[in-house]
Amino acid sequence: MIKKYDYIFTRQLAMHVLLYVIGIMIVLLLGILPNTNKMLQLDSIMNTVQGKIEERNALLPTYQQVSAVKKQQMTLPMPERKPIARDQMESVIKIFKETATASGLKVKSVIPDINSIKKDSRTFVLIVKIAGEYDNLRTFLLNTAKLPYVDGVSGITINNENFSKELLFDMRVDVLAGK
Repeated sequence: MIKKYDYIFTRQLAMHVLLYVIGIMIVLLLGILPNTNKMLQLDSIMNTVQGKIEERNALLPTYQQVSAVKKQQMTLPMPERKPIARDQMESVIKIFKETATASGLKVKSVIPDINSIKKDSRTFVLIVKIAGEYDNLRTFLLNTAKLPYVDGVSGITINNENFSKELLFDMRVDVLAGK
């Protein structure tokens, strides 16, 4: 004969059910809910980043236009470099003095470097000493760069004696020398 067991709601059964319910609640509270909150935070961050990406994509054509204009403005036209004959070096010194004066600078001296006077040297170096304001130096350098026989300017030193507004500039100017 088969016995039927009647399950009675006992104290032991109630403890087991209570422990299972507590276990499920712990799993929910410690495992699932923090992950849900973290997922909501990540969704918020993703929406913010997505908005920034869309904003940058909308501004990209404007940025490209501005950068193209800026690149065009930053490039200076450079003349073709041509050497000057050695017998015209006196006129080069005179031109440098005129360029400095036209730029608003006072010419202290324009002296050729002794070592560059040799016949076989490719460049003729001038040591230029001028005084004036910093903005005028920029104008002088731009005007100097326009001269077709100037190869480069190097070794610029700036002195400010007596902390006055007038600055002293020393530089080496390389002039292409021909025969």
